[in-house]
Amino acid sequence: MPCSSHQTYLVECDGKLMSVFVDFLGRWFEFLS
Repeated sequence: MPCSSHQTYLVECDGKLMSVFVDFLGRWFEFLS
């Protein structure tokens, strides 16, 4: 199975957990949990 071409980062900011998704085109998406 080839490596995935996207990256996901979990970032904690001001006590909130954010999931930042970066796709293979370099666009980023932010999800607040």
